[in-house]
Amino acid sequence: MAMALSAAVALGLGAGACGESAPRAEGVSASREAKAPTGSASALPSEAESAAFTAYRAMWADAVEASRTSDSKHPRLDDHAKEKALWLLQFMMEEIHKAGATSTGGVSVEPRVAKADKSKVELLDCVDGTKWVQVKPNGSPDGLPGGHYRTEATVVLADGKWTVSDLYWGEAGTCLK
Repeated sequence: MAMALSAAVALGLGAGACGESAPRAEGVSASREAKAPTGSASALPSEAESAAFTAYRAMWADAVEASRTSDSKHPRLDDHAKEKALWLLQFMMEEIHKAGATSTGGVSVEPRVAKADKSKVELLDCVDGTKWVQVKPNGSPDGLPGGHYRTEATVVLADGKWTVSDLYWGEAGTCLK
């Protein structure tokens, strides 16, 4: 995933902020409960928090699934992402496809709330992509290791559904676990 990420960062894609604590999705894991930042001005409504974390995790599960075939038109990509977030995920899949690669493994997320209200939640995360690895058609690694990526996401409620509308991924090494 490193090549697609570097290209996306170079283009300055995405915007928003990042967070976690929903049921685990295939290809996406979490090692601890998400917490609101200490000293935050207001508590996140539990319904909004839960829905935002669920949508965020589901978006990552969709991206992991699409990366198995590098399909930018994968039918799941727009299930939990829209607008800039969807565009970035599609761009990443196109770049992986152009490189003649696919991906194996998955990501680990530990988002936390940066800011929230009843219809918009900004999340911060350090996505662990060390096990989400690009591979050549013969199954061998492409030589680009996965890493830890500073991630910001904006999750919004529109028409009764929570989706990730903005997404930013920093380069590998932009955060530490």
